[in-house]
Amino acid sequence: MDDLASAVERLAKSLESLEQRVAALEQRPKSQALLSVSSPAFSPPPNALISSSLSQESSLLSLFGLAMLAIAGAYLLRAAAEYSAIAQIPIVTLAIVYAFAWLIPAARTKTQNQVASLIWASTSAVICLPMIWELTQRFRILPDALAASILSLYAVVAAILGWKRHFAEIAWVATGSASIAAVALAIARRDLVPFIAALLVMSVVGEIAAARRRKLRVRPLIAAAVDVAVFALTRISHRC
Repeated sequence: MDDLASAVERLAKSLESLEQRVAALEQRPKSQALLSVSSPAFSPPPNALISSSLSQESSLLSLFGLAMLAIAGAYLLRAAAEYSAIAQIPIVTLAIVYAFAWLIPAARTKTQNQVASLIWASTSAVICLPMIWELTQRFRILPDALAASILSLYAVVAAILGWKRHFAEIAWVATGSASIAAVALAIARRDLVPFIAALLVMSVVGEIAAARRRKLRVRPLIAAAVDVAVFALTRISHRC
């Protein structure tokens, strides 16, 4: 009986000691626990790093896949505008709105994810600008003044969407590509005035951005395009 009593007493002391240790751990500050977890000795296992890299690559591939689907949709609209018996004006309007719409995901991506914003902005430019070129130069559906207005509107919409992001990828991709398209159409159509007006609108957008401390990296490109177009216009007017 004495042995049993002593064993029970030792067990009670062990339980009491264990309860004290648990209570001490519960009262330990959370900051110390976080420091112990984030100490230099702690490092993620290599498998976690590999899985993170694979997830980033798969996300990038999915973005490229969606961009290809978007461009395929634009080709369907182009084919409908060329071969369909339906009235061309509604299809052309839908195609232009479709191209503008891909600026929205470029503006809604997180600021840290610059690659995704660049992909969506480039997708919109790849859809919009060749479409305007073909509708103006090949199919002769859009008048020069309307094509120039669409290009300037495209740059303005991109600037508005990219304003809160301090003119990130969405603005300089859209504005730079629109200025190149304006110069190309001015040369191809030999109608400088409407496209010079579009370039001047883009230049004004860049100056407003600079005044509000927004960086538009293609401002030198736009300025050079305006200078070339105005110089060509003055040469033509002198010859006439």
